[in-house]
Amino acid sequence: MHKFLLFRKVFFAIIVITATSETSFSQCYFDVEFNLIHSRRIPYQNVTINMTQNCMTDSAIVKLVSNPSDLNSIKWEYSKIDTTFKISRSEFEKIIKSVKQIKLIDIKYNPNIVSFGADGTTCIIGYGNNSDHVRFSKWSPDYNTESRGLQEFLNSCILILKMVNLDPKEIL
Repeated sequence: MHKFLLFRKVFFAIIVITATSETSFSQCYFDVEFNLIHSRRIPYQNVTINMTQNCMTDSAIVKLVSNPSDLNSIKWEYSKIDTTFKISRSEFEKIIKSVKQIKLIDIKYNPNIVSFGADGTTCIIGYGNNSDHVRFSKWSPDYNTESRGLQEFLNSCILILKMVNLDPKEIL
């Protein structure tokens, strides 16, 4: 009987530790994704940036992939990028703060916001952890930004692009 009680205590302790560590991991892990697609631009036609950090590290991992629409031309080779690097925790926290400024209520219910267009840029920003993720997709956020209520969204796009050393004026 004593062995059974000991086994039961150990078994429940393992369950509690496992449940706690899974919860901690989902709260500890955070990612930000950015994707830009331009319908007609040749350089930087498709730019994808993924940033990931967990609370155990002092830096975030950044994966940047950019492709021109013409993959075979040497002229646009400068915009063909596939690299991974680290940014500091404080740099990543600036990005998190910025993307959390995007107000879902303003974007979702604002009748002036056009989510897609025939030509131009589509920008996607997503952020969250394993259990909670938010994603916004907006057409040409640099067009009539104020009247469309997209200032926080555009600010986040610019900050993310600058963080990976891409020129927002050239890309957006």
